[in-house]
Amino acid sequence: MKSKTLINPIHDGTTIPVHMSGGYVVVDKLYDLAFEKFDVKPSELKDKTYVIFKKRRSIKLFMQALAESESIEIENLEQGRGKTKRIHPVLAIRYCSWLSPKFEVFIYHFFLENYPSLRESGGDYYNELRMVWLPKLFTEANLVGIVIQMNVYFKQKLKRTTDWNTGTKIDYCVRNHVFNNIIADIKLGEKPLARELPINFLNRKIDYHMNRYLTMVEIDNKIFGSNQQRR
Repeated sequence: MKSKTLINPIHDGTTIPVHMSGGYVVVDKLYDLAFEKFDVKPSELKDKTYVIFKKRRSIKLFMQALAESESIEIENLEQGRGKTKRIHPVLAIRYCSWLSPKFEVFIYHFFLENYPSLRESGGDYYNELRMVWLPKLFTEANLVGIVIQMNVYFKQKLKRTTDWNTGTKIDYCVRNHVFNNIIADIKLGEKPLARELPINFLNRKIDYHMNRYLTMVEIDNKIFGSNQQRR
């Protein structure tokens, strides 16, 4: 089943499936695109799999340096396995440059245009909530499932049917406000009510903080006028 945590930014008519977690890129898709879009011959691709790429001494040194710069373990430059394997976006750029010069130019332009929004597609506090605070609150729960449900619910609340990266600046501000305040609630010791499901707790917090934020924006507009009027 296709992961709902994938976002699909399009650049120059080409879609790159990117994971919401840190903008990691699906390796198999890069390999397929080299053949489909960038004129790499099938005979050349046999010697250009990701497995072969990773064994090169220069790539091992590159991955070590990249992991150190990101303050993570080398193995965390990769996520998933098999056809769902994803790699760190900087490593993806290096892999594309190895596959094809044309692909290298494309991927540079792709990340220059999309990387900032992909890196923080859930707002500045999204990764902190997902990686630090939810594991502390729900120690034995299926966190991946909870996060997916939370994001689906959030998108419904924002009345968005498109992917995360196509959201507007106000969407980003709303998510940032909500996730930051949920973190604050957890820090203050808030927990689900008796027999309340984790996702119901999070949806309740999303409702509360989103409504509070939108109410503040409405009051602000009534007092000061719209942003356009202020400018």
